[in-house]
Amino acid sequence: MQIFFRFPRPRVEQKKLMDAALEAIRGEKILLAHAPTGLGKTDATLSAALSYALEQGQRVFFLTPKISQHEIALDVVRGLNKKFDLGIKAIDFVGRRYMCIDPLLSKTDFEGFYELCARKRAREECIYFNNARGSTYRQIELANFYKERIFSKLSQEVSHLELRSICLNAKNKRGKPRKLCPYEVAIDIANDSKLIVCDYYHLFNPKVRKRFLSKINETISNCIVIVDEAHNLNERLLSLQSATLTNRILEKAIKELKQLAYTDLAEELKKLLAEMSSLAKNKLSGQKEAFIKKDEFLNDMATKDADLLKDAALDYMEASGKAKSSINKVARFIERWNAKEKFARIISRKERLIKIKLRALDAAQLSKRVFDNVHSAILMSGTMLPLEMHVSLLSLDEGRTIMREFSDPFPKKNRLNLIVPTRTTKYNERNQKEFSLIAKELEEIINRIPGNTIVFFPSFDLLESVSFYLEGKLNKPVLKQRRRMHSSELAALLDKFRDNYSRGYVLLGVASGSLAEGIDYAGDKLLAAIIVGIPLAEMDLERQALIDYYEEKFGRGWHYAYLYPAIIKALQCAGRVIRSANDRGIAVFLDKRYVWKNFRNCFPKDFNAIKTTEPAYLVERFFRPF
Repeated sequence: MQIFFRFPRPRVEQKKLMDAALEAIRGEKILLAHAPTGLGKTDATLSAALSYALEQGQRVFFLTPKISQHEIALDVVRGLNKKFDLGIKAIDFVGRRYMCIDPLLSKTDFEGFYELCARKRAREECIYFNNARGSTYRQIELANFYKERIFSKLSQEVSHLELRSICLNAKNKRGKPRKLCPYEVAIDIANDSKLIVCDYYHLFNPKVRKRFLSKINETISNCIVIVDEAHNLNERLLSLQSATLTNRILEKAIKELKQLAYTDLAEELKKLLAEMSSLAKNKLSGQKEAFIKKDEFLNDMATKDADLLKDAALDYMEASGKAKSSINKVARFIERWNAKEKFARIISRKERLIKIKLRALDAAQLSKRVFDNVHSAILMSGTMLPLEMHVSLLSLDEGRTIMREFSDPFPKKNRLNLIVPTRTTKYNERNQKEFSLIAKELEEIINRIPGNTIVFFPSFDLLESVSFYLEGKLNKPVLKQRRRMHSSELAALLDKFRDNYSRGYVLLGVASGSLAEGIDYAGDKLLAAIIVGIPLAEMDLERQALIDYYEEKFGRGWHYAYLYPAIIKALQCAGRVIRSANDRGIAVFLDKRYVWKNFRNCFPKDFNAIKTTEPAYLVERFFRPF
């Protein structure tokens, strides 16, 4: 079988990944691949999957956690089609809400959009849907005619942004606007596509998966599934099943129902609000949070009440013209509360805010249904260690799973990894003296780096505590991430940091934030990442519930729910520095716990970190050629 590859030849480690992917696909197995940044894993896995799918008739799904990553997969197909004239059709597929062009509906809150959209379509009130689908013979005939005109304008590799723009600006034969629903047009394209690039949600949400596969006339058993950034999958699937309800949401929902004169439903939610307040009073005497049982809340509310509330939410949005409704949030919570999945139920109070959180504990409730039934799958990430953790958490069939670790493809001389065991952010050793000593260590290191540096802290509290002692000590301007920064503010901060790389800036941020993952600092725009401490999650009841559940199920609760996720975060931070073969830079892990055996299991075999008490000297020597 010929393997189609868009470049002259794959690199050594890339070829190993391609061979492993093909082995898994041919054997109808699941490949777990730790594949470092820069290896070219998208090209390697898609080349193997598409080559096999073209010959054997499978369909390939490439799943990513972010829409911004879709274009990379489309680029691979463009290259293959150009080089081999394969005619592979591919679509960058996103949810209906992200493609909507209805002026009001497109602004609707996520939780209410799909119900409101379904109602408009059922009533034949959405002209965009009617233009793309139609209901009478004549309407269907016209819809097909205009869709064919759109198809003729598209390349074989369709971006959702390109499709949305074309559908938004479509015209009829007389040149007047005739806009078509981009989502419905995308469904028709997906039906004929060999590759579908989409979010995890499309396959792992059971209801969405069933509808989606039905619309494109596909079965899960015929699908080759590639999961990119798969270290995120467990947490994403837990979040998908979880839900939160607060007293403020209930109060707003009651007001909305009163505006509609839905007196009976408003009274039901008043009772629910009183029940929540009473539960908080009884459970939270002298503490911030407590576990509750399923039968301690919502005993009088059932699925039928959720359905009534969802209808009321739609009525409210239509009547008020508003894009969201708290009624719908209540309905969603009631639905989740009565689900059969494994949950921790936690009530908490902060000042006047009472919150009940339904926290899912088992991602396998969703993942197993997919991975047990797909033709084959590849789960890959640059921070996938330890691989056996993901086998457990996702409940993968061990007899069907292949685990492989691939080496860093970049020149080892271009990277310096240091572990500095002189300091720590360990909770029982935190004090002002330790903060000042951490700052002194940072000062010595940063002042020897001839360019941009990011310092990652476990929390904003630690960032503030240490940065106090750094004031006036650094030879570069300092930028600082703040709590609850708006996305536009964070983007401006990053632009300033990147644009001034020739001068050299220091950016202080947190390891669990958006600075640490999914953002590239190309070339010389980042020379060093310093990870202060270990970014362990807050030890709250939610975390404790996960630890207890994983301990009971796997005998590895502390590792899987607490230690390993923290090291994965730290390695994500370190991975911001070297993004191509020509990049040079350092990663410094500033905490004595990084040398402990429990943490070393997450480091790649070829990581080659140097343990040192004199990091400033090694940093200066590394950058001396500059």
